[in-house]
Amino acid sequence: MVTIILTSHGSYAQGIYDTLACFSKDLNNVHTLCLGDDSIYDFNAKAESLIASVTGDVLVMADMFQGTPFKTFYTLLRDRKKAKIVVNISFVDALTALLNHQNELSFVVQQVLDNPGVQEVSTGTLIQDTRPDDE
Repeated sequence: MVTIILTSHGSYAQGIYDTLACFSKDLNNVHTLCLGDDSIYDFNAKAESLIASVTGDVLVMADMFQGTPFKTFYTLLRDRKKAKIVVNISFVDALTALLNHQNELSFVVQQVLDNPGVQEVSTGTLIQDTRPDDE
């Protein structure tokens, strides 16, 4: 079974979760973590606690590549073998993952990637923005 973590800026991930609840009563394997008014440090602490509570395969579904929610989970999961991160998610992507969560992680990820716009980011290969104006 794959544990699904929805993460985003604002309440986007929570909105997806709330809509999933209209389609399934069993959301025990779905968690959300939204970066709202909390500090980045508080968000990171909550993410660490969430990851520590999860055993087995993990699929993190983030709202956007290189945003703080993505980077936080990427950092926490980069050495975990049974974890994948996808970005640019929508409700349809989360529903696809939920409907397939009983399968192997690789199968669930492939089903999600079949939806348009979603991208997988392999842990261990974070692309860094190295524009000269960055310090």
